[in-house]
Amino acid sequence: MRHSPQRKPSRVSQKEERRVWLYMVDGRNNADLAKLDAEGFDTWRGHSNTRMGDLVLMYRTAPYSDFAYLFTAISDTRPTYRTQRWPWKTAVDLGGGFRLRRTIKLIDLKNDRRLAGWSFLINQRGATSRRQDLQDQGVWRGLRKIIEIRDPDSKRYIDHWRSRQRPSVFLSYASPDKQKIMGLYEALRRNGIEVWLDQNELIVGDKYNEIIRNEIASCRAFVTCLSGHWLERAYAQKELDWALDRTRGQNGFLFPVKLENCMVPKRLTEEVQIAKL
Repeated sequence: MRHSPQRKPSRVSQKEERRVWLYMVDGRNNADLAKLDAEGFDTWRGHSNTRMGDLVLMYRTAPYSDFAYLFTAISDTRPTYRTQRWPWKTAVDLGGGFRLRRTIKLIDLKNDRRLAGWSFLINQRGATSRRQDLQDQGVWRGLRKIIEIRDPDSKRYIDHWRSRQRPSVFLSYASPDKQKIMGLYEALRRNGIEVWLDQNELIVGDKYNEIIRNEIASCRAFVTCLSGHWLERAYAQKELDWALDRTRGQNGFLFPVKLENCMVPKRLTEEVQIAKL
């Protein structure tokens, strides 16, 4: 299992970097981990705050008591409603695993001064339900150095995880068209394409002008959903201005989609082909 993630992680809130979570597997029953290792993908009991693109460190309980794997969350955590098939409250899809050549024992971590005070080293129970990820707990930097020393190839995996540009697609639309664009949003997500949607990302108090402009400047593609409502929405025109500023001389960035028969601004028809939803 020494390969790059098979699916690309997705959106991340502007308020937080991608997170690093600690998951656990029963060391006495490794069947689930063996499946995840062999097939490269499986559904796991998920921390409620895990989002697509987060990094997951897998700890094997006794008799192993060690860290042996890194994974990437390839879905957001979702409720399971505790059916017979899913005995947990939440589940997440994991994939893109990396197996350390040399595992890191719990005793090794306890003896490392960089991790002094880490509550997990005192009590391994309940790690998956802790509110803070490893970065918020202040231990990820030290833990990462230990991982990279133990297996230098892990640095490439972690650097690749950190460097992915996010999100991939910025979806611009008018609020009254929300129901119409959700089908497009879900279709993009099902095909492994990262999507930035304002209703999922912005919260009260955000400096949305600054955030949106930065997202348009860093995304890989800009999809604008044209309609009569869109033409009346002044802020949509501002988003398009920012996208056009970036797209000068760049192909494959701007993708206008008509939701209905409507006028199309000349500045768009001069730039790119217009698609119909």
